[in-house]
Amino acid sequence: MADFTAFVTNIFNNLKESVKTEQSQDTPVTLCVESSSAAETAVLGAAIGARLAKGTAVALEGGLGVGKTCLAGGITGALGVRVPVTSPTYTIVNEYEGDFCAVYHIDAYRLSGVEDFFCTCGSDFFDGEGIYLIEWPENIAEALPPHTLRIKINILSNGNRKFSIYG
Repeated sequence: MADFTAFVTNIFNNLKESVKTEQSQDTPVTLCVESSSAAETAVLGAAIGARLAKGTAVALEGGLGVGKTCLAGGITGALGVRVPVTSPTYTIVNEYEGDFCAVYHIDAYRLSGVEDFFCTCGSDFFDGEGIYLIEWPENIAEALPPHTLRIKINILSNGNRKFSIYG
């Protein structure tokens, strides 16, 4: 586990500052990391969370059970959230207070589209100073901010998770 933590820290230390500052479509961040456990996924989430700027939206893409909520837990932990993160499947949005800013964890699985999202959350939802973690972002793709950081999660044949990060 210490090797994985050092590995992830080294990768992120060598990334351009585009993750921490306003992102541009001209400078996408592309990174692939493989995780073999929930603990490693949380470490990866913490490395990502430590580098997010206020107002950043993070789209967590992947099927059921791939680790989206586990990754969100690592991200929120790095932002100073001190309560366990749970999937907001039935509440649509869970709001957490962190040391850095508020974190909004959205699960769009049950939403039928952008209009449904706007009716639930408001058309100016992404205009705040929080961090926005969105599960099932494909259901509200048109509502996402243009510079959303995207994390695609796949389960590999050996059971490990592959995280492809781009934005």
